[in-house]
Amino acid sequence: MDKLVISSEEVASVAETLPSDLASPRLPPALRGTFRVLLAPCVFLLPLLSLLTIIIWLATRRKEPRLRHAWMNYCCALLVVSGILNSIAAGLFLFMPAAPASLPTVPFSLDTPVELTGAISSELLSPRELASRVEGAVFIVTRDSRWRKPTRETLALSGFGTGVLIFAGENEYLLATSRHVLDGENWQSSDPYSGDAVLWDRGGGFSRSQIAGRHKTLDLMLLRMPRLAGKSRFAQPVLDFTKIASGERIMVFGHPEGLFFSLSDGLVSRKDPTGQIQITAPVSPGASGGPVYDLHGQLLGIVSSMVDKQLSPHSENLNFAVRADSFLHPDQWQLDSAGMAALQKFVSASAVPPPPTAPPSPTP
Repeated sequence: MDKLVISSEEVASVAETLPSDLASPRLPPALRGTFRVLLAPCVFLLPLLSLLTIIIWLATRRKEPRLRHAWMNYCCALLVVSGILNSIAAGLFLFMPAAPASLPTVPFSLDTPVELTGAISSELLSPRELASRVEGAVFIVTRDSRWRKPTRETLALSGFGTGVLIFAGENEYLLATSRHVLDGENWQSSDPYSGDAVLWDRGGGFSRSQIAGRHKTLDLMLLRMPRLAGKSRFAQPVLDFTKIASGERIMVFGHPEGLFFSLSDGLVSRKDPTGQIQITAPVSPGASGGPVYDLHGQLLGIVSSMVDKQLSPHSENLNFAVRADSFLHPDQWQLDSAGMAALQKFVSASAVPPPPTAPPSPTP
C-alpha cells in the first residue's frame, strides 16, 4: 500500500475553510454564578459549610465529571478560606481583653471605708493580734485576667503573687510586691510587663492598678491605684535594715501554692549586704511579694525567692526576702510622675520626728 503524503500547504488550506468556533469550542460554565454567590457567605460558618459540602458531594456523585469536579473545587476553596478566617477569629478571641461584664460585683475592700493601724506597737503582738492589724492590707496580685473568680487553676495560667498596702493617701493607694510577679522570673533581662495589675481581696473584690515603678536593682515593684472612697490615712511602719537582727521573730503573709491568705512564722536567719534577708518562715510559689513583719507590726521585707529543693537536694528551708526600707529612698527607683509623688508622700508620712530635747537643768 502506497503511503499518503499531505503537505503543510494542503493542511493550511483546509484549516482556512473550517469555522473559527469549531477549532476552540466554548462550553457554558458548569457552576452558575448564582450558586457561587449564595454559598460564599458560608465561609463565616464552618460547620454549616462542612455540612453543605457533604450534601453537594452526595448529590453530584452520579453527575457528569465536569459538573462534579466544578462543585468539589469550589467547595474546597470555600473550606480553605473558612478555616483561615475561623483560625484568625479564634486567635483574636483568646487574646481579647476581659469584658467588663465578666467582672465580679463584689466591691473591692479599699473602695469601702477601711481602718488600718499604722502605728508601731510598743508591746510584742501575738500572731492573732498582728494578723488582725494587717490582714486587710494583703492582696492577691496577678496580671490582667479574664477570670471572674480567682482559683488556683485560673490564676496559675497567668501566674500570681502577693501584694501589700504600704500607703493610703488622700487620692491614691500605694502597694508593694515583687517585681518578678508581673515581669516574670527573668525580670533582670527580659522586657518589663506593660499592662495593668489585678488585685483580689479576701472577700473576692476586684480592682485594677497601674505599675508605678520598679526598683533599679532589687526585686521590688510599686503599684498605684486611685482612691475612690474613705478618708482614713495609713502609712506602713518600716524597720531600718541596719536594725534587723538575726533571731528576730517574724510573720509572713501570702498565698503559697494557691492557699490564699496564709500566715506563717519564723526567724530572721541572717541578712546580706546586698539587701537580702534570709528567713526560716516557709515560702512557696504564690507567696512572692508577701510582707514580712516583726511582732511590733513593722515591715522588714518583701518575700522574693526560695531555693528549690529539686534543683538543690541538700537545701532545706532556705527562703529570702528583700529589705523593705528601700521604699524610703525614692532615688533608688524608676518611677513615673504619679508614682514618684505617691512615694514621696509615703516617705513624708513615715518620717519620725526627733524627740523633743529636754531643757538644760539650771546650774546650782
